[in-house]
Amino acid sequence: MSSRVHCRQQTLHPIVTRAFVTVLAVLAILTLPSCASDSSPVKDLSLHAPRSFGYVIGDRIEHRISMTIARSYELEKGFLPGPGSLNDWLELVRIDVQETASLTERHFDLLVTYQLFKGVEAPQTLTIPPLALRINDGDNSIEVSTPAWPFSYGPLVARTAQSGANRIRPPKTPARLSLRPHLWMLAAMTAGILLIALYCAWRYDLLPFLQRHPRPFTRACRTLKKLHERTDVQSYRAALRIVHQALNETAGETLFLDRLDRFYE
Repeated sequence: MSSRVHCRQQTLHPIVTRAFVTVLAVLAILTLPSCASDSSPVKDLSLHAPRSFGYVIGDRIEHRISMTIARSYELEKGFLPGPGSLNDWLELVRIDVQETASLTERHFDLLVTYQLFKGVEAPQTLTIPPLALRINDGDNSIEVSTPAWPFSYGPLVARTAQSGANRIRPPKTPARLSLRPHLWMLAAMTAGILLIALYCAWRYDLLPFLQRHPRPFTRACRTLKKLHERTDVQSYRAALRIVHQALNETAGETLFLDRLDRFYE
């Protein structure tokens, strides 16, 4: 009996061993892709784009590219294309790069701006080509690319409008504004200025046809103007008498030298 049990154990042992080895081999095969992916320096590369329809000539499209790589690698910014035409209808406006880093990874955010210059008569599907990126760790260089991005592109003016079925209307003629309120305001302001000037002229007795009662020195000034061109002694004495008379009239009495202090008060 014991010999039979011993034979069965010897028979089962190789079978269990082969099954165990087979399971280990399957697990190793399943884990190989994950190990390979972990060893790649590019941890993540994704393209974030706006809507893929409704574009016409002159529009701009912004692509946001997010890339995460190993800390030992750097993005070769000099490898990025510069502003200019990529083909006969697509122009690269600019590429803005922002970088952040952690202990094990580097993260790059690229804002790529394109502008469209294609004239079409009917809607089409266009494709923005992949953008090539290069990273290196000082010894090795690796190139990766963003996926191509198709989008719907249409004419600026619909075909019906181009054929004349729906003609573009001319600009509306602006309504004529009445100048009457402005003219009335201008007339009122002009009249006010003339009245103020007339009052000032009357106030300072400058109107010969509308003279107010002139003051003593005003009358003396007018009389002195008549003697202005005379240079003889008699005219000089007459001028002094005129000024003295104006002083007397202003003081209300005959003014003498000892009364000048009271006159100035």
